[in-house]
Amino acid sequence: MLGNPQMHAARPVDFYVSRHDVQKSAPPTDVPGIRYTGVLSMRRRFGFCVLLIFLSIIVAGVLGWRFLNRPGHGGLIFSIEHRLSRVLHFDRHRVDFATLPLRDAIKTVHGNGAHTVVVFADPYCSGCRDLEAMLEHVDNVTIYTFLYPIVTPESRKLSVDIWCSGDPSAAWKAWMLHHAEPSPHLGCDGAVVDRNLATGRGNHVMVTPTVLFSDGTRINDVPGPNMLETALAADRH
Repeated sequence: MLGNPQMHAARPVDFYVSRHDVQKSAPPTDVPGIRYTGVLSMRRRFGFCVLLIFLSIIVAGVLGWRFLNRPGHGGLIFSIEHRLSRVLHFDRHRVDFATLPLRDAIKTVHGNGAHTVVVFADPYCSGCRDLEAMLEHVDNVTIYTFLYPIVTPESRKLSVDIWCSGDPSAAWKAWMLHHAEPSPHLGCDGAVVDRNLATGRGNHVMVTPTVLFSDGTRINDVPGPNMLETALAADRH
């Protein structure tokens, strides 16, 4: 049963036409059961869709790059460079000491401090522990240690606690050599640790320990005793 035509006519169907059709010829307005409610601009809708797609690509690209390239644990590109640095051992990227913000590093002086060495270290890095034990027996050297938390998610908090202690050098040694944890300092924001990450990233530091000498020598691992002695002997400072 088809029903009463009067009932169908009582519920008119909304009908949109394109602007092109309106310009070409005015649509009829007396067709039973059809109600013309507006003009659809296909060009405007197409432009809006293109804009949404373009913005989506930009947002996805920015978020993807930040995820892949963020320093430390979780960054895919950083992890690949980290592994390459381990394989290469020596790095071709030399660092000018004059460009380093040494005020952001822990300063430890042995003897007269005549020689200078810079270390990027993570408090949970086992190789950094071995290096610290080795440096304990080196005389007449000034050691600048940049806390560089990239090994574990907990590295940053411990780095902040060490830096914010009353004596960062003593706190660093106590942790690395004796596993004595520093007391937390809630009043210190530890912004220096974030600056260290930026400094290291800007100087292609992809692994801890990374050891820098004033003559430009750079070692991406724990140097052997002979290698350390040779590099310090070449120090012109």
